[in-house]
Amino acid sequence: MKKRTALMFSAGLFLIVLAVLIILLMNGSMKSQGSIVLPQGSAQIEEAEDIARRNHRKVTEITVTKDNVQAVVASLSRPASYSYAAEKTYYHQSASSLSVCLVRVSGELGRIDLFDTEGKVQKQLIYTRSDLYMWGRGDSSYYTSSRNSFTLENEAGLPTYESVLELDSADIVDAGLKEHNGRLCVYLTSAYEQGRYTREWYIEIDSGLLYSCDTKDNGRLIWSVVCRDMTIGHQDSSLFVLPNGRNLY
Repeated sequence: MKKRTALMFSAGLFLIVLAVLIILLMNGSMKSQGSIVLPQGSAQIEEAEDIARRNHRKVTEITVTKDNVQAVVASLSRPASYSYAAEKTYYHQSASSLSVCLVRVSGELGRIDLFDTEGKVQKQLIYTRSDLYMWGRGDSSYYTSSRNSFTLENEAGLPTYESVLELDSADIVDAGLKEHNGRLCVYLTSAYEQGRYTREWYIEIDSGLLYSCDTKDNGRLIWSVVCRDMTIGHQDSSLFVLPNGRNLY
């Protein structure tokens, strides 16, 4: 009788352990050590999801047109801190050349690292609320000036969502919502010199930031920018250090 009771107890214990294991597996608590772990913390993921949710709700409540597209872009929520890699491609008659920009933003602080077509650092910039600092590869000193009307497009050749807000509304010929490379975007087309040159802009709904911009000459693509590897969240203070060791963070 005692032996039978012991067997029943062991069987019951086994079933309990088995049930716990199944629950853990379903919840993903026993993932292998080789699984990919995202670098963002839960707070950063929640921020990104919240921004995306607000923006998606906003654009579904209105019809985006060329007359209101700038107001729509201005109204989108955006993260205070983020980073991305911008790929800039110039298209020539028989070839193309690619360069990359790394952009890191933390509130009113920003850092831009520009690389040449060989992947070497060409220029580095840090801007604060009031000042701009710039230096080249290997420099131990830097140029500084007032930030004034500094823009990424002027200093790094990199259009942004702010560039859309600065367009002359008369140059906008088309706008709406569109899927672009698997991303829902606010898009618009601007035209110049009686339509010879056009720019196609795509502002990603999930982040509120520029995803891509194509410039065309009579329909032929001559320059494009694509912003990849967008990461929302805290940027390390070590990024905002000048060549002389001064930390601007």
